[in-house]
Amino acid sequence: MQINHRLGLTLGITLAAALMLAGCDAARPVARAPVPPVPQRLPEAAPVQPSVVSSPGPRGDWRDAGMAPGEWGWFAHPSGGIAQFGIAGQTPAALVVCDQAAGVIRIALPVSTPAPIGIQPATISTSTSDATVVAEAAVIDGQPTLAITLPATHPVFDAIAFSRGRWRIAIGAVPPMIVPAWPHVARVIEECRNRPASGTSAKD
Repeated sequence: MQINHRLGLTLGITLAAALMLAGCDAARPVARAPVPPVPQRLPEAAPVQPSVVSSPGPRGDWRDAGMAPGEWGWFAHPSGGIAQFGIAGQTPAALVVCDQAAGVIRIALPVSTPAPIGIQPATISTSTSDATVVAEAAVIDGQPTLAITLPATHPVFDAIAFSRGRWRIAIGAVPPMIVPAWPHVARVIEECRNRPASGTSAKD
């Protein structure tokens, strides 16, 4: 009986220990496998538009400026042919005058006030060249002007005759004049260069 009592006691202790261990395991938190983070979809970036840089056109280029209003006309003149530019019925805005006796051509801008005394800087611009020249006060047919006087054979007149579309006259403080390249001026140049030699007469 004593052996059975001891055996029962031993079994009871063993069972109690097993239950305690089971209770500890049940109370112990179960470690869970980490849940992988759900990747978040980032907002799509807007497509980058290429920047358009417009290159500025040439500034201050007389070829891009508007031309003066008016038309060219050719007229016979005692000293040779003359081309006048302007609006009909008004004072001409520009003159190209042949002086056959002197063998020169004058490019003149009429002025409303007495022309400045002395030499004035001037520039004649065409589609192919710029000629730096000088101008002086001159009265043409009673009209005070600032006139550029050059030999009829000067290369600038070839540049004027063949200028594409327009050419420009700038004299001193007078506003520059941009005029169309019409054949009237070329006629004055040609006739002035073909003046009769001394002692001969012109043929019709």
